[in-house]
Amino acid sequence: MKRMRLLILTCTVILSGCGFMGLPNCESNAAKKTLMEAFNQAQFARQMSLSAIEITDARTTSGSNERLRRCTAIIALNNLERVAVKYTLAPRDDGRFMLEFEIM
Repeated sequence: MKRMRLLILTCTVILSGCGFMGLPNCESNAAKKTLMEAFNQAQFARQMSLSAIEITDARTTSGSNERLRRCTAIIALNNLERVAVKYTLAPRDDGRFMLEFEIM
């Protein structure tokens, strides 16, 4: 099967901080759900009729702290491909969080 390649700079989504004490962990259901929603709302995914089916292997990477979580994960797609992503979670002044992801 031909390996799909996606080129993207960064996608950003804002998630509500309601119910969180500090930044959510990379492995949390809230972070994985938000990553899936961000991928599905990304313009390139909509144009290519791609959608995230499952997030697996979510991990915190080095350089994470209370002001910034650096993460990696694997996204299973509706076309049976799996793509690796890097994503960060950062707090905003308004109490919400920003998630940015990049296809690796």
